[in-house]
Amino acid sequence: MLGPDHLVVATSYTSLGSVHRVLGDLKQAKECCDIKLGPDHLDVAMCCNSLGLVHRALGDLKQAEYYEHALAIHQRKLCPEHADLGRCYHNLAAVHRDLAYWPGAGKRVS
Repeated sequence: MLGPDHLVVATSYTSLGSVHRVLGDLKQAKECCDIKLGPDHLDVAMCCNSLGLVHRALGDLKQAEYYEHALAIHQRKLCPEHADLGRCYHNLAAVHRDLAYWPGAGKRVS
């Protein structure tokens, strides 16, 4: 039997979390994506990205640290041209866009 920190189990929970996120059950999505693997594992980066998506959907933009952690892992493990790095930068840019002031949006710069 595989333990909760096994890669196959972690990947399954992350996929399940994605399903819950799409269905709108963000609390369950967050619980599914909260896995424990080694700190530099690429699947940890995938889970951090999923947690970032859940928190962003919840409107908790201060949790961009999940995206930043995913980016840091990808930068250490992947070549600079890898598509997953682009996804990380895209997600961080979206959070910064949401936090920043945009004319007509009624938001203030923090």
